[in-house]
Amino acid sequence: MKGFYLVVFWVFATAQVLSGGSVDGRALWKKSLQGRKNLAAGKVLSYSPAPSYRLTTDKKDPSDLTDGKLSQRPGDRIWFDRNAVGWRTNEIYITLDLGTEKDLDKAVIRTLGGAPRFSFPNKIESFVSKDGKLWHRAGTLSHLQPGEMAQHDNINFFYYDESSPSCVPLYLNLQAAARYVLLKVTARGFFFADEMAVLASENKTALFNEPFKRPGEELPLTGFIAKVRTGKLALSSEFFMTQFFEFSDLRAKKNKKSKIELVLDLPEAVEVYNPQGNWVASKNGGLIRWSRQLDANDKKYNNTGIVLRSKEKNLSGTAYVSTAVDGKLQFKSAVNIEVLQFPEFEPFEKLHVSLAWIGEDVQRSWPDFFTVWKRLGFNTVSAFPLHRKGGYTPEVLKFFDDARKNDLKVILNLSPLKEIERTTLKSNLAQLKCIGGKKPFLICPAYFGDEWQKECGRLTGYVKLLKPNYVFFDIEGWGEVESRTAQCKRCNQGAEKAGISRREFLWQCGKKHVEDLKNAVAAGAEAVNIAIPKIGSYDRSPAKPIYQITRFTDEYPAYTDMAQPSLYVAGNAEKVHNIVRFCAEKMNYNKKLIPFLTAGTYGEFDPEKIEPMVLESFLNGSGGITYFNYRNFDTPEDYFYHARALSYLRKYEDLIVEGKMLSLKIEPVNAIYSALQSNKEILLLAGNYSKSTPKVKITLPGKAVEITDAVTNKSLKASGNELTLDIPSGKYRLIYIKL
Repeated sequence: MKGFYLVVFWVFATAQVLSGGSVDGRALWKKSLQGRKNLAAGKVLSYSPAPSYRLTTDKKDPSDLTDGKLSQRPGDRIWFDRNAVGWRTNEIYITLDLGTEKDLDKAVIRTLGGAPRFSFPNKIESFVSKDGKLWHRAGTLSHLQPGEMAQHDNINFFYYDESSPSCVPLYLNLQAAARYVLLKVTARGFFFADEMAVLASENKTALFNEPFKRPGEELPLTGFIAKVRTGKLALSSEFFMTQFFEFSDLRAKKNKKSKIELVLDLPEAVEVYNPQGNWVASKNGGLIRWSRQLDANDKKYNNTGIVLRSKEKNLSGTAYVSTAVDGKLQFKSAVNIEVLQFPEFEPFEKLHVSLAWIGEDVQRSWPDFFTVWKRLGFNTVSAFPLHRKGGYTPEVLKFFDDARKNDLKVILNLSPLKEIERTTLKSNLAQLKCIGGKKPFLICPAYFGDEWQKECGRLTGYVKLLKPNYVFFDIEGWGEVESRTAQCKRCNQGAEKAGISRREFLWQCGKKHVEDLKNAVAAGAEAVNIAIPKIGSYDRSPAKPIYQITRFTDEYPAYTDMAQPSLYVAGNAEKVHNIVRFCAEKMNYNKKLIPFLTAGTYGEFDPEKIEPMVLESFLNGSGGITYFNYRNFDTPEDYFYHARALSYLRKYEDLIVEGKMLSLKIEPVNAIYSALQSNKEILLLAGNYSKSTPKVKITLPGKAVEITDAVTNKSLKASGNELTLDIPSGKYRLIYIKL
């Protein structure tokens, strides 16, 4: 574990640098190219859509990013520079033809963030191709929020302070022999860049050409496009589940009055749940064509899904996804149909499993929700006052009563600062912000006036009304707090009066906030004579001892009952292993740890990677798991692999709850493993996630009378006290041992 402690401290140090607003983007760019061969130099790029920001657009745009010249604009204000390239849109494709196949390492693009209205992109994805037609995903780089800045590695995630303009290099993995490179940019209204490089590979690793092991896909670069992210239509034959879509509006000229439809061609054996009649059915040869209208001018169209079930347990075949613009069909993609056989098991009784971020309306509209939810292994439902603007009708309250009758517990999710912004009259908003500060409206950490007291009272009311078992807070309103409060009279005068530094004063403010919230929860519980709900707060854990204006040791255990580390790690099970283990060790393995997992926040990933993330959480000391958020479960496969992991663990619940971490001798010594022991029982998890330990040898602490593969239920044998396991590349082995 020593290496992991060093990593944690390095990450915190890095985060402090990144949040300081002093990044030298030119020096970083120079360093990224130093001694490296840039294969993009002098090449001509193609774009879809064409650059559209008036002040940067000219005939040289196709070569502006490959001419080797950084913008000379002072303060990195490249949005005024004709030598830069800019777009006013949310999705951009940048394509490079190298002419011949080359061994590629990384793509690097220097992009703008921190300017008025102009932010770093949400995400950039890289693809490689040998023929320019079939593309293979090579990497994804996702933009972090301030609360997650510690995950910055400029490989999978990035974070830079945006208090002032800066252009920084962002790195995209390629690691393949390819002729074509494509970058897909998911922007936030605008995107600017002034240079791009593609670096030749120097040292090929075992993962070189890994992108070509993944299925290729066509990437249409014109029109209004709808696709299924996984390229597969996964269904259940037992219950209805939602399939969501990815949309790309790449029309060169966008007519806001255009009629846009989502079009699906499905076999007759696929049943569509359509109680509101949004979908219209018609015959299309041997298929049924289902279509519904989209409003491309309303961003909510990105949340469009279809609720499906297979009428046949062994259905196979092909479905087709397309759109129509003013009656003209756009790109049509074929998706293979697969019927998933969900495992049958009962939810945990002692361990927590929730999808915390799911609204009441979604839960209530899901056909036969309680049966399905428990079948998926969840043992809680969620209340979201913010989504309902605080309004609870008798029908919604009945939903929570019915949930309790189905042995499901209730989580109250609350974002107190968002609630204040929503409920405060405009005429009163000024008193909430930092006094004298020049930053955009954000609530002052030292504000404890009338609106804060009203919010605490509102929280008490929600507890009385909903009678939750848990309260999960999402308190992210104090990002970049040092620069925000520098000119605040209220913060500075408060620190001066207390005779402490402003930083120490802010920590005191944070402590008072969580204390007030705990008291409000307790008051509500006392009023209706229920046990005080267990309180958690997003991303507060030993792995992040300081979160904005709060210290974990100030919050826990006085005002919160658990740690909830954020594990939005794009399917990286090894990171889950390390962070959960680190937190559990710091908390003496008391199981008061419920990490936030995700099925796609900060980077989508193969659904099967959810399975080892769930296993690593429970085998390393957590007392449960929760997820952010419902929309990231964009395919039933996400639920399937989540449920399958739980089904493997279900009969070992007592062992997980009571088990102590067991240290074993293992070869090679860098192998990733976890072991829980209770009396003479051991549950062992060994992972080959880095694809470098395909065989491990484990010395058991005694003679085994039973060794069972917990996934296949097959018996295994040890040689004396030594157990040897073959672990497929990127996979794991889960083993039950009785001594």
